[in-house]
Amino acid sequence: MNSESSTQPSIDQSYADQVKRTIRGYLITTVLSIGLAIVSIGYNVWRMAESEQNANVRDAAFEVFLALAEFQEVIYAAHFDNLAVEGSPRRGWVKVKLVEDMSILVGEEVALEARELRDTWQEQWSTIEDNREGVDLLVTQIEKLRETLRNRLASLG
Repeated sequence: MNSESSTQPSIDQSYADQVKRTIRGYLITTVLSIGLAIVSIGYNVWRMAESEQNANVRDAAFEVFLALAEFQEVIYAAHFDNLAVEGSPRRGWVKVKLVEDMSILVGEEVALEARELRDTWQEQWSTIEDNREGVDLLVTQIEKLRETLRNRLASLG
């Protein structure tokens, strides 16, 4: 009888130790799972924000490309075709200001180039009909801005 009672507590103790180890294993697994879930959600939110920002930059860049093409058409209509309506300086101002406004959404370097284009237009618009140098200067500035836009789009992840 004495030998039975001495083995009984050791069996209960080893069973209790096994239960503790099992619970500790579950607890560690649970904490690690929750930690991994939190890190995964955080990464997913960050990635979605980055993707949204890149999409906004792309959309704005494409709008700037379109406005630049329309602006170049205004310049050519005024200089080469002598079309008063299509080559109106007012249309040119609308297009160049749209380029300037949208370029802010694309990036600082693009916005700087857009301001330079606006400044060039401000200097050249009144003589654009008969000033080939002014047209060439504006077209060069437009091409420079297009190149900056292409580089910005290529840099997106």
